[in-house]
Amino acid sequence: MARTCKGFAAVVMLVLGCASGANAQEPATEWNRAQSQTRPGDVVHVTDSAGRAFRWKLADLPIDEVIRQAGLSEKTVASVAVERSDSPWNGALIGLAIAGTPWLIVCATNDWCYYNEYGAENLLRVTALTTAAIGAGVGALVDLSIRQRNTVFRRASARLHASPTITPARIAIRFSVPF
Repeated sequence: MARTCKGFAAVVMLVLGCASGANAQEPATEWNRAQSQTRPGDVVHVTDSAGRAFRWKLADLPIDEVIRQAGLSEKTVASVAVERSDSPWNGALIGLAIAGTPWLIVCATNDWCYYNEYGAENLLRVTALTTAAIGAGVGALVDLSIRQRNTVFRRASARLHASPTITPARIAIRFSVPF
């Protein structure tokens, strides 16, 4: 029994540890592909090649038109990030599992929560369903409060930077290539 619990715990730790990296995706370097990843209602964060940041909420206009109206062009845009809220469904399922699992275990071991009192036969069942529904609602609300910012476009740049380093013992030039 203890061996099975250790194995289960190891699998859970492995899955939870890998879950954050599973949704990682490289941002597009082609402008057309980046446009297809935005939709009306998105909050878009645009950084130009000078490092200035702009924030817009896309309404009916596509991102091309919004950028042109701001006086930018496709060539001056360095990166585009889209801010969206997390889907409430996985939070609802997690909340349901957290609040409903203890009730499922209790009801499975106790004649499916039948209460032997006249007029209150379904008291435990109603309590279990209400508690599970509250857990699902809280989980959905928590997920709706999470805002994620995903970079959908990053201009590929390979600029060479040179900076001098002067010390009393030597003079050197440091070269770097930012990605």
